Amino acid sequence: MESPAPGARVLIADDRPDIRQLLAARLRLDSRLEVVGEASNGAEAIAMVADLHPAALILDLQMPVMSGEEAIPILRSLAPELRILVFSAYVGVENDLSGSWCPDAEIAKGGDLRLLVEEVHRLLDGLPHDVLEVDLGQVDIAPAQLAAGRW
Repeated sequence: MESPAPGARVLIADDRPDIRQLLAARLRLDSRLEVVGEASNGAEAIAMVADLHPAALILDLQMPVMSGEEAIPILRSLAPELRILVFSAYVGVENDLSGSWCPDAEIAKGGDLRLLVEEVHRLLDGLPHDVLEVDLGQVDIAPAQLAAGRW
């Protein structure tokens, strides 16, 4: 019997363990999503994005060590395809989330978590599904150029 396809990879970054656990439990109810990690600050989120390659990140803004606001531009340069959803009590409060600081979506803490899950799906539905990744290792340059030119 074939195992089901894994869900879209999601990372959670919040300094409060209870919030991370709540979000992870809610996301795990959806078979189309796979929680791949939990970070407690922006610096951990950056390291985990580099290691785990999630499709989406649920990110709090106010965290110790490195805030979500500080992490977003670094995350954008590290993983431009990463979808960033800010989940914070500070949504709608004056902050500088524009330009390279801009998340893909924002949801205020304290609301219905179904809305958060729906927003994650909305963000992920916009990703390309026809991506082919090939690791060729080391090959001679002439055959590699010829093969790449045919694609």
